Order: sequence, then C-alpha cells, then structure tokens
Amino acid sequence: MTLACKSYDDYYYKNSYYAKIGGVTTEEFNSLEVKYLVNYIKFSLYVDSETYDAYYQDLVIYHQDQSTDKEVL
Repeated sequence: MTLACKSYDDYYYKNSYYAKIGGVTTEEFNSLEVKYLVNYIKFSLYVDSETYDAYYQDLVIYHQDQSTDKEVL
C-alpha cells in the first residue's frame, strides 16, 4: 500500500510513520520495502485496469460483507 501511495501521490508520509503504524522499526520497514521492490515486483509498479478492477470489486464485496456482519450482531 505504501508503494502505491508513493508511486501515485505527490505527497506521502515518511517510512517512519508507516513503520510505527505497522508495529515495526523504520529499519525493518525500509528493508521490507526494498526486498518487495527488488525480489517480488522488480520495480514494476504499473497495474493494468483489469487487475485494478478485480481488486476493487473484491474490496467492495469484502466491505459489504463486513457491514452485513455488523448489522447482524
């Protein structure tokens, strides 16, 4: 998520902020970010529209399910 923010937004928080929220040290966060960029996505931050739409729909459905579950309680 942080890489998406950094890639598309003009302004974003420092890694120390994200690390604090995530409950890790800044050094660990920086290391994880580099490993993810290099080993997993190979610096490819582009997301095609089909993939974006699929994830968007999954999030909408998840949110609707969560809202329904709360109403039942």
